[in-house]
Amino acid sequence: MGRNASPEHKLKLSIPLDARLSPAPGTFSGMLPTTQQPDAPLGDDDRTGLRLLYPDPADAVHRGSINGKIFPANPLALPASPPGVTGIFGAQVVAVDATSGAVAGATIGGWSCTAPGPAQFDGTYEIDGLAVGQSYTVYSEALNGAVDPSQFDNAIVTLCRNTVSDPGWPPLQGCVVPAVDTSFTARTRPGS
Repeated sequence: MGRNASPEHKLKLSIPLDARLSPAPGTFSGMLPTTQQPDAPLGDDDRTGLRLLYPDPADAVHRGSINGKIFPANPLALPASPPGVTGIFGAQVVAVDATSGAVAGATIGGWSCTAPGPAQFDGTYEIDGLAVGQSYTVYSEALNGAVDPSQFDNAIVTLCRNTVSDPGWPPLQGCVVPAVDTSFTARTRPGS
């Protein structure tokens, strides 16, 4: 039985980095380059990801972002352990261009950080590098399809340090990464 989650988002603008359709290491998905078409075409979300990795200070168009939080419809659906989890962790959040219908960007959401830490598992997401002046539809989905949460374990394990993983780490700055929530059903509410 799925749980409902509602993204509450503030529309600053939008951005994504589409990690959901990455093929397994050593495989290729898509069109292979040919002499007539030396390179496969990039999707809008691929271009957004490249803009984030290789920013152009002169680019005044792709400065938009969308951010918000993914909350469960029923707060009792949140995990009891580790304590302090207040939002959905590990949801894929996608921004779709309202005009073209193309995925403009995506991210894996579920946490926020403020110095000196620790990470807060509060359902936060942010999609950056979106074109300013465009309209976007935002939706969230559980990672229970094209991508398995185990495929990005190495990335999320570094979100937290604690006295168990790092002896001597200050206890007040420690945290434990919760399990990725793969059983919620998304429901979208308009942002403010």
